[in-house]
Amino acid sequence: MRHRIARNDAEHGAADEEPEGDSGSGGEVPRDEQPDDDDESIEEEIVTPRQKYHCYLQSAMEKVSDVEDWKLQDAWQWTLHWTWLRRLKTVELLPHRLWSLQNLWRWMTIDGIYLDKDPCCPARPGVRGQWLTPSRSAAAGKLLDAIAQLEGPQVGVRLLCHSATFSRLVHSMRCAPPTAQQAAWTTFDSKVHECLVQLTGLPLGQTSLQQAARGLSWAGLGLRSTARHAAGAYLGGCLIGGLDPLFSSHLVADLDGALQLYNGASGRVLTKDAALALTQKQLSHQFDSASWDSQFSIASVAGRAILLSETEPGARAFLNALRRRLGVPDAARDTWCPRCNGILDAHSHHAGMCLAGGGRTRRHHAARGLVAAWATCAGLAPELEKAELLLPQWPDDARLALRRPADGAPTALVLAITGRLRLELLAETGRHALAAAGVYGHLKKSHLNTGQLCTAQGVPFRPMVAESTGAWDSEASQILQLIARGVSAREGWHPAATQATLLEELSVAIRTCHGQCSVAGLFWLLQPWMPPKQSWPLPQISENSMTSLSEPDLC
Repeated sequence: MRHRIARNDAEHGAADEEPEGDSGSGGEVPRDEQPDDDDESIEEEIVTPRQKYHCYLQSAMEKVSDVEDWKLQDAWQWTLHWTWLRRLKTVELLPHRLWSLQNLWRWMTIDGIYLDKDPCCPARPGVRGQWLTPSRSAAAGKLLDAIAQLEGPQVGVRLLCHSATFSRLVHSMRCAPPTAQQAAWTTFDSKVHECLVQLTGLPLGQTSLQQAARGLSWAGLGLRSTARHAAGAYLGGCLIGGLDPLFSSHLVADLDGALQLYNGASGRVLTKDAALALTQKQLSHQFDSASWDSQFSIASVAGRAILLSETEPGARAFLNALRRRLGVPDAARDTWCPRCNGILDAHSHHAGMCLAGGGRTRRHHAARGLVAAWATCAGLAPELEKAELLLPQWPDDARLALRRPADGAPTALVLAITGRLRLELLAETGRHALAAAGVYGHLKKSHLNTGQLCTAQGVPFRPMVAESTGAWDSEASQILQLIARGVSAREGWHPAATQATLLEELSVAIRTCHGQCSVAGLFWLLQPWMPPKQSWPLPQISENSMTSLSEPDLC
C-alpha cells in the first residue's frame, strides 16, 4: 500500500488519521486513478524520502495496539518530529511520558541507537531496546588488541591515531547522553592507553597521557579521550536539532547533566544557550585549550620551550620521537657527558647540543641534502656549497665562468638547526614559539656582515633556520612552501599534501640524527652516577677556533 502525505509540515501533527492526498481523497489511490509509469512528476512525488518515512511510521504505529487513542495521537506527533530530526543526523530522546509506551521503544531505533524506556538503566540481556555503547566499545577493543600485536610500531601508531580511537564511538557519543555511558567511555579510554603502551613500550604517566589526548596543534597525538569529550559531542549533536522549527532544548534527555560534565572537564562555565550555539569542533577546541593551559602553567621553563616548539607544523612528524614529544625521560637522573664534560640530562637534550661527536654536522648535512633534493625536483637547479665555489683553486681555473647562469635571480640559502634550550634564550623560548629560530636567523644575517655583502653582490641572503624538533621559522617556511609548489606543479600533486610531505621528511631526518646522538649517550645515562674525572680532556680554545665557539650553540 502506498501512502501520500501533505507538503505542509504543520499537518505532520495529525493523529491516527489516514494521510490525505493531493485531491483530498484517502491514502490509497484507486486502481483506475493510479498514475501511469510515464508520469514522471507524480511518480517522483511518490518515492520521495518523506513518503518513505511516512509509510515506515504508518506500519510501525499499527504495532502499537495496547494504548489508548490519546496516547497514540501523542506518540504519532512526537514520532513524526523524531523522524524529522533523524533526517538531520541528530537525536532527540522522547520525553519521560513517552517511555510508558512499552511497544514503542522495543522496535524504534534512531540511526542505529536503540532506545530503552530508561536511558540510565543497565543493559538487559535478551532485550533489543538497550544502549549499544558497551557492545560497540567491546568490538572496538578487539581492533585495539589486534593493532597492539603489530610488529611495526610506526604503522600501529598511525592506525591507532586515525581509525581506532575517538572515531569508533563518535556516533554513539553524539546520540547517547554522557551520564548514562560514562563507564563505557572510561573502559574504552583505558584500552586505548594500553594499546599505545604496548606499541611504543613507553612508561607513560598521567601527564603524558593527557598530552597524548590533545590534538596535533596542541603538542598531542590526537588520541582524544571519549570520557572527556562525550559531553561536548552530545551538546554538538543537539545543535543540529535547532534547524528543526519544532526543536526544544528542554525536551532533550539529560542536557543539564551533559553541560555539567563539560563545564567540569573543561574548566569553563557555559550556559545552556551558549553551549548549544557551539559546534562539536568548537567545544573540543575549548577543551584542548583548557588542557594545554593546565599543563603549560605547571611546566618548567624548559618544558614550556619544548611544548611551544612541538606545536609548530614542521614538528608534527613525531612518530619516530614519541618519547621526546611526550616528555618521557630516558633515565632517572642526569649525568656527566664523557665528550665535553657538560651535563647530560635525563631527557637527552644535551645529546643534540654536544660540541663533540659530530652529531650536529650529520644532522645539518642530512637536512641540507634533503632540501637540495626537493629543490632539484622543483626544477630550481640548486648547488651545494663547495670548497672552490667562492674562490678558484688556480688562477686559470675557469669552470665557474663556463657554467650556465641560473634561470632567474640566484639566492643564497643558509640552512642551520638551532636549539630551543640555550641558556641565553631559555626565558624567551618559554614564552614564544620559534623564538630561538628567529634570533639565530637574525644573527646569521649580521654575522661578519654576510647579509650586506651578499646583497651588494646582487645575491639575496636567506637564512633557513629550524629548531631541533623540525619546526621552521616563518622565512624558511615560505621558502619550503615555494619548493613544494614547484614540485607539485611538475609532478601533478596536491600542493598542501606536497608541503606536508616535505615538512614530514625534514622532521624525520632531523629527529633521526638527534635520536642517534641520544642512543650514543644512553650508555652513560644508564651507568651509576660518578663525578667528572679530571683526566677527561676539556675543550681546547685556540685562535683558530674562537670564531666558531663564539657563535650560539647549535642543536
